[in-house]
Amino acid sequence: MSERNDRPETFLFGIFGFLTLSFGGLVLYLSFFSQRAQPDPASNLRVIVFLALTAVTAIGLIFQRKWAAILFSLATGMFSFWLTIGSIAEVPFPFLLINLVMGLLLLSPLLATISCWSSLKSNERFYF
Repeated sequence: MSERNDRPETFLFGIFGFLTLSFGGLVLYLSFFSQRAQPDPASNLRVIVFLALTAVTAIGLIFQRKWAAILFSLATGMFSFWLTIGSIAEVPFPFLLINLVMGLLLLSPLLATISCWSSLKSNERFYF
């Protein structure tokens, strides 16, 4: 049996995992149970694929896997880049600051992955 890693920095990835699962639940609620949603098979397939990737990543984050930390860091980093560049190009001043702060906050999973890389798990029998 593997020993449990109770270091405080790895607790952050459990929080990221539960937040990701919560986000997936919100997307599920908004997409399938909304009154305005149109029954479109292509749209439903996109939502199902997104929810599957979200759930797998969230479970990987909860179990502190390196591949899940990389995937989550890339996703939030790309969204941060998109938000920052789009805001500089198109958003008026007071809202620009809000978007820039959100862009910086979305870089926190990347910083956490870099700083806690050695305490994440990768070499166990099951990768999930």
